[in-house]
Amino acid sequence: MEPLLDPVPDPVPKGAPLDLSRRWRVLACFAFTAALNNFMYLSYSTTPTISKHILSPGTPISDSDLDWTYSGGILCVCVFMMPAASFLESHNYATMLLGTLCNIGAAWLRYASVAVASYRLSLLSGVLLGAASSVIFP
Repeated sequence: MEPLLDPVPDPVPKGAPLDLSRRWRVLACFAFTAALNNFMYLSYSTTPTISKHILSPGTPISDSDLDWTYSGGILCVCVFMMPAASFLESHNYATMLLGTLCNIGAAWLRYASVAVASYRLSLLSGVLLGAASSVIFP
């Protein structure tokens, strides 16, 4: 009986020296992306009263509107998870770089949303944050 899946070939041939520095770089890139992403998800949830006042000073937003800055990101994780898993398998560095760039873009959008008091920019930053999270969670 034939196996259902072919075994994955070893990326390093037997007897060849291991390049541990490459593995450490991949681990460092993953750790940076995961840490930045987790920090970004907490930015509005720690102080909802202040966040609501800052994001919409003229017309107050509700708790459920503020929750969408988190929920929108989680929904984007569900959408982008399968493509990200596919690209991680074939283009690991490029996909991690894209996730890191999405995190950096989300950070700048979060800053801009507070600077100009824009709830819509904070929602857009949640979408970018979800795209970056999809690189981490597959």
